[in-house]
Formats: sequence, structure tokens, C-alpha cells
Amino acid sequence: EKSKNLTFTPKLNEKSRYLSYRPFPEPEKHLIRRKEEFLQRMAKKKEQKDEQERMCCTFRPKISENSQMLARSSSKRARSEEKGNLGKVTESFFDALWKEGHDLKKKKGKMTEDHLKKYCSFRPQLSKLPNFKNPKKASYLEM
Repeated sequence: EKSKNLTFTPKLNEKSRYLSYRPFPEPEKHLIRRKEEFLQRMAKKKEQKDEQERMCCTFRPKISENSQMLARSSSKRARSEEKGNLGKVTESFFDALWKEGHDLKKKKGKMTEDHLKKYCSFRPQLSKLPNFKNPKKASYLEM
């Protein structure tokens, strides 16, 4: 309604017309859509590159029995996480790994502390600091 009453039309010079030119009715939406398309193409290229790298990886290390057991146990944890343990609340795989590493670090620290107490029994006797009750001697401390 209000736009019907407005009759003013600005006169634009050539430069202003060039600057106000809009090839699309809503260029903002067009740019957002183009960005999304670009991001999708980049994600697809990255996925293809990762797949190619996986196909080129043919190295299979020979690992010890202990390492095989660790690999199996960590893969079991990962599978149990994926299944969701039938609705039970479980830690994520990476949280479990972090906790396991943290516990091992604490255990190692405790073992080191016990070792030091057992085999490193030397404890130096430190002398006490002199007591400066005389104001003439302690004046340099009050600066």
C-alpha cells in the first residue's frame, strides 16, 4: 500500500547503475548456495583422496602376541560403543583410552615413588634460616 504512494525514482548515473546491478534477485542466497556447493565438492574430493590413500596402503605389520591382544581388546571396545550396549550408558572409545592412559601414568608414578622410597633413602638435613630479630640486621628486608 505504501509503495503505491511512493513515486520518487532516483536518477542514476552510469557508475551508480553499474554498482547497483544485481544479476540475481537475491545475491546473498545465491552466494550462500554457491558456498555450500563448494564445500560439498571439497568434502567429496577429500573423501576420494582418503579412499585412494587407503587403497595404496598395503603394509601390514607383524606384531607380537601382546600387541595383537591389545588390538583385539580395543576393537572390541569400539564395537561395543557402536552397538550402544543395548541402551546402557558407556564411555566413548576415546574417553576409555584416555582413562586407561591416565591410570597407567598414575600407576607408573606410584611405582616410581615406591622405588625412590625403597632404594633412595638419603634425605639431606637442611639447616633452618637464621632468625633476624635484631632490627639493625633485618633493615634490608623492609625495602
